[in-house]
Amino acid sequence: MTRSILFVVPSLFPLGSACQLRQLVRQLDPSRFSVRLVTLDDDRDSGYTLSNASQVDDIPITRLLFRPRDLSSIRELPRLLGETQTDILHLWDCPPVIRLGIRRFRGSLIETRFRNETRTMARWLGRLGNPNGMLTSFNEELIENVNPATGMSPPKLLAKAAWTEPFDREAKRAEIQQALKIPSPAILIAAAAELIPPTRCKDLIWAIDLLCCIRDDVHLLLLGDGAQRWRLNRFLESTEAQSHVHFLGKPRDAEQIVAAADIFWQADLTYDLPDAVLLAMAGNVPLVCALGPTTDPVVRHQQTALAVKYKSRDQFARWTKFLLEQSDRVELMTNQARKFVQENFPVEKMVHQFETIYDSI
Repeated sequence: MTRSILFVVPSLFPLGSACQLRQLVRQLDPSRFSVRLVTLDDDRDSGYTLSNASQVDDIPITRLLFRPRDLSSIRELPRLLGETQTDILHLWDCPPVIRLGIRRFRGSLIETRFRNETRTMARWLGRLGNPNGMLTSFNEELIENVNPATGMSPPKLLAKAAWTEPFDREAKRAEIQQALKIPSPAILIAAAAELIPPTRCKDLIWAIDLLCCIRDDVHLLLLGDGAQRWRLNRFLESTEAQSHVHFLGKPRDAEQIVAAADIFWQADLTYDLPDAVLLAMAGNVPLVCALGPTTDPVVRHQQTALAVKYKSRDQFARWTKFLLEQSDRVELMTNQARKFVQENFPVEKMVHQFETIYDSI
């Protein structure tokens, strides 16, 4: 018997909270699960996009342009639930207000959370009166802090997955350079984060400015968007790296851009086990990463990555210079990193965990 699952996700940006979801819906057994996606953002024109942009293959997608002060889109959810005869509604890191549109839903409800809104989460599951309500997360701290409402299943901690999709790396690099007018040869350094002060993107612009003092071929590709973008642009204008920093927004081919880069930088410690870090490691891309609670499980200095102290701008430049000069050691480190994530973050494990949950409710 096929069970119908409707996923609701704020955005399908590949390096956001939907990173794991995109792989999950591709791998679910179609003979057992019928899948539809609802996205609350219009992802069709979202920043720089190459011609071979990846999509969630063969899965129907409905776009509801959600605005916090306009609840009209939320009223479309009951209609969609009825049309699809949904058995399982899976809210994937959705804003709490979305629950207003599902108060009458009596099927099985699952919420996967990335942000620590646990008290609100438990209270809402209790109010919905849904005996099959379940909270899941990839964040151990979030799960530990949950005090489930009466009738709610115990929260479940899940393991993330890391993977690589086959693509022509050299063709992608050439396409990036042509689209951004980057002269060849060039060193492409990718980074992904929401452009807000806590993610420390300013540190990365500072670091690329330092690198430009000794090399003219380094370019920083910043993936993501946010309220700090105009301030970062203003700061960039005060440096010598104006032509070396490229704001790409939220492209649909972000996974391939990360995998095509020469180096990946991670300064952000606000997001638990960043998906872009796992993708870079799985794709044999050398990693220079701030060390902290959210990255400590995967960063082994000079074994799986080059670790820098949090907020140490100069160390990003210093260790990147090391990477560019020590090709033999870099190859050994990236091979170790790839093996590490393949052994500890397999896709099959992540998918099996969700299939087990779906079968149990």
